[in-house]
Amino acid sequence: MILNSRSINNSDFRKIVKKRLIDLNMYQVDLAKKINMNPKYLNFILQGRRSPGKYKSVILSAIGLGSKEVISKKEG
Repeated sequence: MILNSRSINNSDFRKIVKKRLIDLNMYQVDLAKKINMNPKYLNFILQGRRSPGKYKSVILSAIGLGSKEVISKKEG
């Protein structure tokens, strides 16, 4: 099943992003710079202290997981 950014719950979103950063050998600060976001705010999102809200699709696109490319854990 292919998911879009709206159908991914925040917990799964955080796991997907963290795993993808590891796969890309990318630090959170690098991603923050790429999407023009304060690194602390991105860290709060990835810790679950802030909701990704409107940034969810931006973050996924920046790490090469546009909303149509994210596949549920059931298939992956």
